Amino acid sequence: MSTINVGAFIDGTRAASKKALREALRDNPASVRFDATTAIGPDVGAEFTGDALPQDRMLVVVGPNPYNARNWYANVELTGKGVRFDRKAIPAAKPAGGGAAGAVKLSGLTDLQTKALRETLTPDELEGVTLTTTTATFTREPGAMLAIVEAAQRRAAEAHGGGAHPARSLHPVIRKLRAIAARAAVPAT
Repeated sequence: MSTINVGAFIDGTRAASKKALREALRDNPASVRFDATTAIGPDVGAEFTGDALPQDRMLVVVGPNPYNARNWYANVELTGKGVRFDRKAIPAAKPAGGGAAGAVKLSGLTDLQTKALRETLTPDELEGVTLTTTTATFTREPGAMLAIVEAAQRRAAEAHGGGAHPARSLHPVIRKLRAIAARAAVPAT
């Protein structure tokens, strides 16, 4: 497999990070444009978009700017099995809507936060919720799940006081859900 040294743009701006590039390739490949940086050979001036990558050629991406800010490197390739980023398959974008394919996962939670979710959510509210000691995965829309957790926090505050567990332990969960709900509410451009 041959390689092409490139820079990357997302919606006309240099990709700020590997994470931003990977997410753009997953969520909106047409927004990504690669420009060859070679000064000689058949690839001079070549450009590719994220939805029209060359088959069986690896793009060696230097970012954020391949000419004067070489802070990170990534390999992007289109194989017979799909797009790979640093030798790993890029998962398909999560569709809007409920169901496992549209699941929202909160990670980095504490044991007390997941315990608070277990203690405050009703059996109906817990349907479609998977909890581990550090994660919570919801199959409902982020806005709907936010409303459910806020209602559970109000119930817990009435029963135990707002500054005590479990009401207090739900604050970080609610902040994370608010951020995800806000991002989900912004229409794609």
